[in-house]
Amino acid sequence: MMKPFKTLTLSTCLLATILSLAACSEAHNPLTTATKHDAGVFLAKASRYAQKTLKWDAATYGAGGAYGICMRKTIPTADCETLYKTMVQYAKSTKAFGSLNVAELTNEQTFEALQDAYQGAAFNLLPY
Repeated sequence: MMKPFKTLTLSTCLLATILSLAACSEAHNPLTTATKHDAGVFLAKASRYAQKTLKWDAATYGAGGAYGICMRKTIPTADCETLYKTMVQYAKSTKAFGSLNVAELTNEQTFEALQDAYQGAAFNLLPY
């Protein structure tokens, strides 16, 4: 008689743990905890840094525009995985975004939420 109760209790505890971990990972994504403006500026600067580091053509990608191109998959030949890793490398040099990882950077919902702020910031960056 106790076995079903133990199974139910264990299942409930496991579900609660999984939900807590999922909530914690979202709460610690610096792109979602920063203001949209700050996150947009960071994304534009990190993209620009990565483009310069990787020697990507500014005429093709714009100053800081490669992140948006990669997220939208506009240029299929672009090495987006390397761009994302280089952007995370840049993030490590900042206090506010130092904990950012590639999974958080490439989260589709986060990109959609920040797209306007990012595009505005990228547009306002001076060419390099």
